[in-house]
Amino acid sequence: MDADERSDSLLLALSQKGEGGIEVFLDSVFGFLSRKTDFYSSADPKHYKSMVLKYMNKYALKNKEEKLKVSVEKNALIKDVCKDKIVELPDETGFEEIKKNFDSEKENISGNINKTVEAEKEDDLEEGKLRPNKGNGSQTEKYVWTQTLQEIEVRIPFKSCSVLRGNQMEVVINKKFLKVGKKGEDYFVCGTLHGEVKAEESVWLLEDRNVVVLSLPKINSMSWWPRLLEGEQEIDTRKIQPENSKLSDLDGETRGLVEKMMYDQRQKEMGLPTSEEQKKQELLKNFMKAHPEMDFSKAKFS
Repeated sequence: MDADERSDSLLLALSQKGEGGIEVFLDSVFGFLSRKTDFYSSADPKHYKSMVLKYMNKYALKNKEEKLKVSVEKNALIKDVCKDKIVELPDETGFEEIKKNFDSEKENISGNINKTVEAEKEDDLEEGKLRPNKGNGSQTEKYVWTQTLQEIEVRIPFKSCSVLRGNQMEVVINKKFLKVGKKGEDYFVCGTLHGEVKAEESVWLLEDRNVVVLSLPKINSMSWWPRLLEGEQEIDTRKIQPENSKLSDLDGETRGLVEKMMYDQRQKEMGLPTSEEQKKQELLKNFMKAHPEMDFSKAKFS
């Protein structure tokens, strides 16, 4: 028995278990993916929605192809059996038209899948906000900034200077303020930071002789910054990819809290119960199971 046959046997048994038909079967499948896999781990729910759509359409097309093949084979068989009889049968052009329509529909479905994937690249960003870069930050005309939950990194290229020395630079980092520039000139970057940083632990260095790189540890390591400096255009922090941040660097308790926050946020975006709501539902189910003699039919739960 090959892998497909084994899978079919298991899925068939699951689909025939109890009542409810296909809805109960699908509920079991997606419940399994939620409990036992990382299927829902993407920060953007449209990622796995497009994956489901992709494979659903794949087998929809396969099913239509098989039906078309059966129709053509059936027509050929009837013609062979009735070749000596006067029987009116669909001519070949009729089947050619069916095949042409099918190919056209297949192309349209494939095109719609591609459009869906492209649309998700520019999906529901909050109005007026930017998509985060790969480092969960953004880029301005003067610098690029990235972030983890713990710190901000800022890279400021001085393109007009081929070579810079540390003693030529003036860098001022306060708890809520940042200034960077060449001595004797106007500050190249100057403004109020969005959040507070640990000024005494902040450092800067020169990279490639003309890029100033700053490392600014956050005081609040439980939140994402929507911008580096006040007054700048914000990023949509809902689109931040948490897996890019260094969660493994957090202590166990903090990491647990952050992961719980991330999970609850994803659940809310999908209209599903949060971890606390799931815990209450489980307690209620256990209570109802332990007291079958009680009538809960008129009870109202919130």
